[in-house]
Amino acid sequence: MTVASPAPPGRLSWSLAALIALALLSGAALALQVVLLRLFSLQQFHHFAFMVISLALLGYGAAGTVLALVGRRLVPWAVALAFALATALGWLVLNRIPFDSYALVWDPRQIAWLALYFTVAALPFFAAGLLTGQMLAETPHGAQGVYAANLLGSAAGALGVLPLLRGVSLEAVLLVIVSCGLISSALLSSPRWRVVAWLACLGAGGFLALAWRGAPAFSVRLSPYKPLSVALLAPDVRIGYSREDASARVQVVESSAFHQWPGLALAARASLPEQAALFVDGDQPAAITRLDPESPSAHDLAAHLPLGLVLELRTQAHALVLGGGGGMDAVMTLAGGAREVEVVEENGLALDALEGPYLDFSYGLYARPEVHPIRSSIRNFVRRDGGQYDLVVLALTDAYRPTTAGAMALGETYGLTVEAMSDDLARLAPRGILFMTRWAQNPPSEEARAFATLLAAMERLGWDDPAGRLFAFRTMRTVSIGVSRSPLTSGESEKIRAFLASRGFDAILYPGMTEAEVNRFFRQPEPLHASLFARLLEHGWRACADYEFDICPTRDERPFFFNFFRWGQTREVLAMVGKVWAPFGGTGYFLLLLLLAFAVAAASVLMSLPLVLGKARARETRLPAPARQARMPLMAYFGALGLGYIFLEVPLAQRATLLLERTSVAYAWVIGSLLLASGIGSLLAHRAPLRATLVALLSMSLVFAAAPVLWAGALGQSFALRALAVLAATLPLGVLMGVPFVRGLRLAEQTSPGITPWVWAVNGSFSVVAGVLAALFALEAGFGAVLTVGGLCYGAALMALVRWEHLTARCA
Repeated sequence: MTVASPAPPGRLSWSLAALIALALLSGAALALQVVLLRLFSLQQFHHFAFMVISLALLGYGAAGTVLALVGRRLVPWAVALAFALATALGWLVLNRIPFDSYALVWDPRQIAWLALYFTVAALPFFAAGLLTGQMLAETPHGAQGVYAANLLGSAAGALGVLPLLRGVSLEAVLLVIVSCGLISSALLSSPRWRVVAWLACLGAGGFLALAWRGAPAFSVRLSPYKPLSVALLAPDVRIGYSREDASARVQVVESSAFHQWPGLALAARASLPEQAALFVDGDQPAAITRLDPESPSAHDLAAHLPLGLVLELRTQAHALVLGGGGGMDAVMTLAGGAREVEVVEENGLALDALEGPYLDFSYGLYARPEVHPIRSSIRNFVRRDGGQYDLVVLALTDAYRPTTAGAMALGETYGLTVEAMSDDLARLAPRGILFMTRWAQNPPSEEARAFATLLAAMERLGWDDPAGRLFAFRTMRTVSIGVSRSPLTSGESEKIRAFLASRGFDAILYPGMTEAEVNRFFRQPEPLHASLFARLLEHGWRACADYEFDICPTRDERPFFFNFFRWGQTREVLAMVGKVWAPFGGTGYFLLLLLLAFAVAAASVLMSLPLVLGKARARETRLPAPARQARMPLMAYFGALGLGYIFLEVPLAQRATLLLERTSVAYAWVIGSLLLASGIGSLLAHRAPLRATLVALLSMSLVFAAAPVLWAGALGQSFALRALAVLAATLPLGVLMGVPFVRGLRLAEQTSPGITPWVWAVNGSFSVVAGVLAALFALEAGFGAVLTVGGLCYGAALMALVRWEHLTARCA
């Protein structure tokens, strides 16, 4: 059986220079994936990590299709040069395509722009796939060396880009990636032209460097709807601070137009002080406030914020603020009478701004002896810290998004899960209070989910009488929720009643609340919050199953806090098309379905073109029936490998975000570790029994799916130990994952010479679909379910292998 014209005569091996060039180009391609992840985070409202993986595999799958159709040798140095050019030009195009995520649901042109956006991003990977596929096709019996160079180079690129991103800008890292493509092109050139090729590379690299320094076209262009883009429209705006690393770009904007006081009572008398806005990736503006915490204005403002209530209930508190942001919660906690404040901030660049250029602006907030800024992951600090606090504040660091269907549904939020809140509650002193504020939605969504998650955390810890411990109230734009470790006394209930009445806040629930206190200041047609919270309190968090939106508690295995979508909402959401002002129409599900349709269509074309347009059909009719029948199990085998690899890779990276704190770091570390291990596995493939390897992959995947605690035990340790824990978990799995493709490719070439390009296309095409499917399955059922499906894919590969061997044996 064959699906393409015969390949050129195979060679025994490639030169060392060619293998180095392949490793360099593969590393550049993986580094580009991390750069694209950061680009999407900056430009749009999500990192789309799953789509970055799918785009890369789309390029590799398309390369296999082209190789199967062309059936002749391409010029390797030209392919590497094409990678460099596609990367540089693609960057320019990605920053100029007028894709508007807000208009996607009512402007059909945006679908075309979205397709072009992702197609342009896939072109460099197409070039990298051409080189890898051709080298595999020309050395079918020495494929393990080529495959190992590809995987090991990719691992080096994924791991090496992280320290690079800490030192230079995103645009500069892209220049390094382009330079790697140029160097690879020079290494692949023929010996007599190598000097000329090196000189050409130096010239091109120098020109690009000059262009990058002098051309604003290379700068990242943000969505016009990002908060930073809107803030820069103010007449007196000035960017006072801008820095970036591997995980975030932090900028501070100064303008007289910026004021942020969520939940401030209208009865406050103090004039609002000057503030600067701290943006992370152009989003989530946090206020840096020019305010002395000992001033009368600060005392008045603190007393009229929702936080003022718990500062009255627990005077002279030792407070822990989780999420420093611009320091606003810290300064208000001090102004409200706390004796000591510890502030945990995950973003080191934000902390650098407040401890450096904005220290004087904030009246030396983080230099005060009673304030202790802590540079750490919140989950990691709370798990590690053994302290007890009178007050634990979960700061409101998310930007307001006026949607209940979940525009931000795709993002993991590990700080608002049952496990996270359980750890937070465990840090409370005997009379301590945990307090959080969320944005008020209508109908309730995020605030209701926060309440349900808190109820589940209390149940997990065995806390009884939630009605005697909980209180909640509503301002015009926020809902605040508090829980006391000890039951609230009647005197504390009276303090709550007096505070809410004097500030004009509406009660939702607290011990002793009367019906007259509900919905009396910021009136609604129906007291939705009070009735929903009462139902949740009476029937437990399980009552959320009957609500119109998904407000069930989020857990570490499914940490999508802002995903409120239920399939029953479909008709309502579609009826709102063109009427909701939110990115991607207000729901991440429909964006995923659109991307899935795009991926399935592209994969179908890539797999079928060699069969439809090639000369395979003419040859196939002359083959014995069993040989023709062997094509389907062959496709099933390599397709299952593509699905299985991604179904393991994506959820492992999502889980690792909890330990490694940042999405870009987690994805680079997990993918780099898996590729490194897979490269080692490919070198050892000739020694590994194939069937036993597939059985081992199935078994290990099921173990990982059923036991997420394997990684959770590392939470609270140093970053180095957490990274080693992830490495120790992924290396054995990765070594096994590197075996089946190489072994299967060798078997395929023995029975069907010239099949390698088409096999490369099939594997890549199934992987494209797997990236989007993995995100959908994780949203719907959690990471464990995705890992289970990944293991079953390797089981399906085993079944296809048995069928394939049976059919080829009949032809022998």
